[in-house]
Amino acid sequence: MARIGVIIPVYNVEPYLKSCIDSIVNQTFQDFELLLIDDGSTDGSGTVCDMYAQKDERIRVFHQKHLGVSAGRNKGLEENRCEYIAFIDGDDYVDRRYLEVLYQMMIRYDGDMVISGATDVWQGKKANREKEEERHRPERAEVISRQEAYRRMFLCIGTSVTLWANLYRERVLRKIRFPVGEIHEETKVLEQIIEGCGKIVYVYYSGYCWRMRKGSLLHGRISDQSFSAARNARHLWRFMEKNYPDVEEAAKIFYINTCLQLFNLMILDSEKRYDRKCMALRRKLIRETRFFLFNRNTHMVDKGGMLCLWLGVPCYRLIYLIYLHWTKKDTTMIWQ
Repeated sequence: MARIGVIIPVYNVEPYLKSCIDSIVNQTFQDFELLLIDDGSTDGSGTVCDMYAQKDERIRVFHQKHLGVSAGRNKGLEENRCEYIAFIDGDDYVDRRYLEVLYQMMIRYDGDMVISGATDVWQGKKANREKEEERHRPERAEVISRQEAYRRMFLCIGTSVTLWANLYRERVLRKIRFPVGEIHEETKVLEQIIEGCGKIVYVYYSGYCWRMRKGSLLHGRISDQSFSAARNARHLWRFMEKNYPDVEEAAKIFYINTCLQLFNLMILDSEKRYDRKCMALRRKLIRETRFFLFNRNTHMVDKGGMLCLWLGVPCYRLIYLIYLHWTKKDTTMIWQ
């Protein structure tokens, strides 16, 4: 029986899928089973999955109708046979030592969850030029409390609220199922995962490469699904307020940032389907201006966005488009 089950939901990522699978197959740690969940792809992704499975007995492929990434992850959890679980998205890839580093830290500290960082990649180039000596010092690790894990995730301190870039003990996820049809589904179950951990290990290593691309789920256009991100972020804020009051402020920042990004999606909707919700969200965000501006844990760009809200939606939209052009970001790349 393999030690690590690697779950990859696959949906219309044919141009990136081979590099993703190759990065797993060529790991320095080889005691794994790769579960490829083809979520009803309409391009050649399913064929690519089958091709790899024919060549490598460690790879199992499951084809299902298109239900979304959550359904793919749920299928992977149902089919997993390994003691440890890692999630990777089909358009991302990992450093060749990725599984080895996370597994070694899991064993060394007898952890239930190992948290690591990610390297942003935009059009083949690293977006955050992290120091090479920092990325290549995976021996630096520490056991952190649940409270500290929440704080670092909410404030994006070396990690973020994501499922990937982490390694989990199977028992932590045994009863977890992700909500089908939601974006940022990890926020819905984050507290279930963290609360199910006895020992959490943080490793100073960014071996997961997150490919930011046009057309991806997080960087696409707004839909009714998008609003679940704000609802789930608010749920986490209230959960922290009740159970971890020292982290409540960080959770509130995470919620406001999520709302601000949702607002950015709405103002660029050419069909103007969400104008009323857009105005209501603007009023809600404006009420948090003082808290946000004077908090040392908020970023300057986000502070500027909050201030621009006071100028009205048309002016904000113009400034935001100028910002996207000036930073050379595509208008679809607005959910970060």
